[in-house]
Amino acid sequence: MKTLKFFLFTVLVLSMVMACSDFVTPQQTNDNTIVFPNSSWSILRYGVFLEPWVSTQYIHFDGDSTVAYKEYQKVFSCDDELHENIKYEGLIREQDQKTYFIRENSETEYILYDFSLEEGTNFEYLEPRVQIPGYENPPIILYVKKVDFVEINGIQKKRIQFTSPPDDDTVNAIWIEGIGSFNGLFYPCGGMHGPNNIIETLLCHFQDNELVYKNPAWSKCYFDKVDDIIFDNGIHENLTDITSGGIHNNKHFNRISQIIKK
Repeated sequence: MKTLKFFLFTVLVLSMVMACSDFVTPQQTNDNTIVFPNSSWSILRYGVFLEPWVSTQYIHFDGDSTVAYKEYQKVFSCDDELHENIKYEGLIREQDQKTYFIRENSETEYILYDFSLEEGTNFEYLEPRVQIPGYENPPIILYVKKVDFVEINGIQKKRIQFTSPPDDDTVNAIWIEGIGSFNGLFYPCGGMHGPNNIIETLLCHFQDNELVYKNPAWSKCYFDKVDDIIFDNGIHENLTDITSGGIHNNKHFNRISQIIKK
């Protein structure tokens, strides 16, 4: 009898251990985490003020680092197709559905994303890369208008849609779990900024060199010519609409440059 009890107890313990080993926390899987080794993003960037220009920014992780007992991934970027002009951007980590970033030449960590946000709450973001001497930049405040789930590459992922004031239905930014902003990793508050109306739009996202997400509005993951984005899939028929500052009213765009094609 003792032998039988011991056997049943052993089976129970082993079953619990096996069940626990199958449980993976969100921080340990690449399905719903942004900070995953060998991840990369390609972001279309173009200027719509005076002389138009186009470039593609690549952001990728390469190596890790420990700061104050916290593990970070090193973040690099480049803007050429051959990935030769590489620039160090800073350090990034993720914990409890929040993504933290320390930019180059800084020791201050700030929140880049917070996927624990619920509908009706606010996200406050201080853009540390845009600093005006003698002027304290106020935080950008976005309102969580909607939280739902969307299928990306066969996997259900949380989607958060932001507006400015609560009564505004114009979506300024969209986040996707495991990917980040639809405007690129470093642009959580939307993709148009600065006095020169620089626009950023996520083209593609890769993990372990495999394509995880591709923006259906664009035909490829790299552009470096204005003509290419004008005629790509017939999306931008009129360069005048873009360069004259009429992009907010162009029927092909909403405020975060997502194709709506009315």
